[in-house]
Amino acid sequence: MNTLTTLGASVATATKGGDTNVEISIMADKPANLIGGRVRWMRESLKLTQDELAGRLAKYGVQLDYVKIGQVENGKRRVIDWELVGFAKALGVSVTWLLSGQEDYF
Repeated sequence: MNTLTTLGASVATATKGGDTNVEISIMADKPANLIGGRVRWMRESLKLTQDELAGRLAKYGVQLDYVKIGQVENGKRRVIDWELVGFAKALGVSVTWLLSGQEDYF
């Protein structure tokens, strides 16, 4: 059996009696971002809904609806740099805290 793993996907091939079987599996154990859990924790601490957070983000030029915010919080969506800054401003925390959980968040 030959196996190739790249970009979170594993492809395995095996040949038996002239037939080739291909197995593809997606590894979903690594989240797409570092900030999702802390975004959710802070949003809930502030007693904000995802829709209310979307409104705060819009004030900083970041257009994400509650579905995309949920994807960020669940680690299913990547976050680009200006979205990261927008989340920090909207939640009243530092970018460093969002990324690492280190330092005071105020």
